[in-house]
Amino acid sequence: MFYVDRLIKGSSSEKELIDFLALRDVTYEDVDASFIIRDNANIVATVSVKKNLIKFFYIDDKYQGEGLAIDLINSALEEIINKGYRNYFVFTKTKNEGIFTSLSMDAIEKTEDVVLLEGGFFKYKDWTQSIRSELDNKEYNAIVMNANPLTLGHEYLVDKALEDDRDLIIFVLEEDASYFSTKDRYEIVKKHYQDNERVHVFKSGPYIISRLTFPTYFLKKDTDKLKVYTELDAKIFARHIAKDLNIKKRYFGTEPTDKVTEKYNEMMKSILSQYGLEAVFIDRKMIDGEYVSASKVREEFKTDFIAVKNFLSQDVYDYLKERRGAYLDND
Repeated sequence: MFYVDRLIKGSSSEKELIDFLALRDVTYEDVDASFIIRDNANIVATVSVKKNLIKFFYIDDKYQGEGLAIDLINSALEEIINKGYRNYFVFTKTKNEGIFTSLSMDAIEKTEDVVLLEGGFFKYKDWTQSIRSELDNKEYNAIVMNANPLTLGHEYLVDKALEDDRDLIIFVLEEDASYFSTKDRYEIVKKHYQDNERVHVFKSGPYIISRLTFPTYFLKKDTDKLKVYTELDAKIFARHIAKDLNIKKRYFGTEPTDKVTEKYNEMMKSILSQYGLEAVFIDRKMIDGEYVSASKVREEFKTDFIAVKNFLSQDVYDYLKERRGAYLDND
């Protein structure tokens, strides 16, 4: 008989778990709760939870097929549900898909390396339906932006996209993994375009994945993690979101100074085109010979706020000015 134990942070058991995962080339970090199963005092299986994400799911090879998975996942789900989440997710190796679908979780999309699954009471179909309820039944183009914060560079990209006859959907990345909060980033974009009937602003939900929050702990060290992330992100967007919301083009700003994002954009274009979605790239806006950069705005927001005015619309500048003190107090 095996039993699930909840780990106490800072305990000797947590140190054992760190070693258990290290043997599997996994770095244990960023969790809210962890659960383990022992046999003869040794850890043989584990799972952890971060918000409503299930992670660090591992069972020693000798104990595969012993029914440990159900007990572990049920412990993780109880933790998530008790925190009030209506849905939950897991990124895991594709070979583990059957374990989670047997527990009534649905696979959203998968690649050769990774599968994203979800469960709960508010799922992908509910998310797309909530968006469709605010749209007409016609074709759209789309932009995904972090807007950290919204700059004249973002606005230039939107203006270029609006030269097309289709209306534009802007998805603002929803994860709170940026300097400016999701609430502020979304409100800035929403308010800026509130009088433009051709622009429709939505939060990205959990289905447009940020590179900042895509977990890679389960991938081998020699895996091209950017490729894995990009393939999953692109397939979800092209095969599901674009199809269900009738999106025909996705616009990107070029990244002349960021080689990682440049590589991401190249891979996105290739993958999206495989599924019939056109990727359109617009050269970044320049002011006085300098690329408009949200990262530069963030830097000067802290040190020389007046200098950022050249890169922001007046309404965005006023919004950030009003909240600057609170952000500086939290630094």
